[in-house]
Amino acid sequence: MEKKKQYEAFYAGYTYTTPLTYWTATEEVKKRMARVEVSGSKKIPAGGLPIISDGKTAYIDASDGHTAILAASGMKKSLCGFMPLIATAGLAEENMVITDPKGGATRS
Repeated sequence: MEKKKQYEAFYAGYTYTTPLTYWTATEEVKKRMARVEVSGSKKIPAGGLPIISDGKTAYIDASDGHTAILAASGMKKSLCGFMPLIATAGLAEENMVITDPKGGATRS
């Protein structure tokens, strides 16, 4: 009677040598995004959420998808997410509807 290997886990056949989740490399992100020059006030070909930017060149998600920005109150979502999106959409002369569901602009 052959003895089974006791040190192998029952899930050994299901393990992976490379991780299933990982951070995408910057160069790979740049390949997938639209590159636009955002310095100055000239028109850009498409607007969208800037994913990578140095203030002069931005790599934006110009797809027709949706983006959710989730964070606790006070975490700079408006400053870091929505203001750059509004700026690129404006430079691309795209239409926008902007709401403030909390009514922050009307607080007394």
